[in-house]
Amino acid sequence: GFWERQRGVSLLASRHYSNQTRLDLRVQYEDFAPESDFRYPVDAASIFGLEATLTHDDFVFLTQTGSRGYLSVGGALPLLGTAYQNLKVEGDYRKYWSRGRASLILAGRSGKIWGTYPAHRGFALGGIQQVSISSLGTLTNLGFLGTLADTVLRGYPYYHLRGDGFFLSNVELRMLIWPASYQQLRKIGLSLVAFTDAAWVWEGNRRVSAAPTMGAGIGLRFYLAGLNIGLDYAIPLKAGEPKPRWHFSLGEVF
Repeated sequence: GFWERQRGVSLLASRHYSNQTRLDLRVQYEDFAPESDFRYPVDAASIFGLEATLTHDDFVFLTQTGSRGYLSVGGALPLLGTAYQNLKVEGDYRKYWSRGRASLILAGRSGKIWGTYPAHRGFALGGIQQVSISSLGTLTNLGFLGTLADTVLRGYPYYHLRGDGFFLSNVELRMLIWPASYQQLRKIGLSLVAFTDAAWVWEGNRRVSAAPTMGAGIGLRFYLAGLNIGLDYAIPLKAGEPKPRWHFSLGEVF
C-alpha cells in the first residue's frame, strides 16, 4: 500500500426504512495526493460527486443466519475545478446458513465504472481488502474494524488484479470449535474455516485474465472480547502463480 493525504467535505443524509434497511445519499468533494511511492501509478488531484447506497442487513450473529447486501450508484462530475467524470455501479450480496456448529456463507460482488477516474481508484482485487472505499473515494472511510471486507481474493497479493469492472464470488464453511454454540460465546471463541474465492476482472472490453483467478484454503477465526481476528492459508489455483500465502485480518471478513 501507500500513504495518501486526503482533504475534503462529505455530506450524508440517511433514511431508515426499518432496522435492517436504509438509504444513504452522499455529496462529496475530496482533494488527494500520495505521500509515499507505490508500484502502480497514483494520481494527485481532486474529485466531486454524488452517491446513493441502498443497504439491507438482517444477519443475526448468534444464529449465523440471514443476509447482507447493498447496491451503490455513484458518479463524479467535473465541477469545482475537478476533471473526473464517471458513473460507478456496485453491488454486494452475502447469504448465511447454519446447522449446529457449522455455518455456510455464499457471497457475490460486482461493479463497473464508465468514464474517467483516478488511476488508483478503480477496482483492485487481491488478498483481503478492508479499506471501505465508497464510490467517491476514501474520505468517508468508516474504519476496517467496523465494516465488512471490500473484496476477498485469498492466495494472491494486494492489487493483483486491477480494472474498471469485476465479478467476485466467495464460499466459506465455518465450524465453531469453542464454545459449543454462538449463544454461549462470551469473551473467547475459535472457529475453523475452509474457503474458495474466484474473480473475473475487465479493463474496458478486455478481460484481464483469460480464466477465473481462484484461490482456496483453510483458516482460523479468533473471537477475543468482541474483536474478530482471522488467519488464513490460501493456495492460488491459477497456473504460474506464486507460492501459497498467509492472510491476516482484523474485523469481519464476511
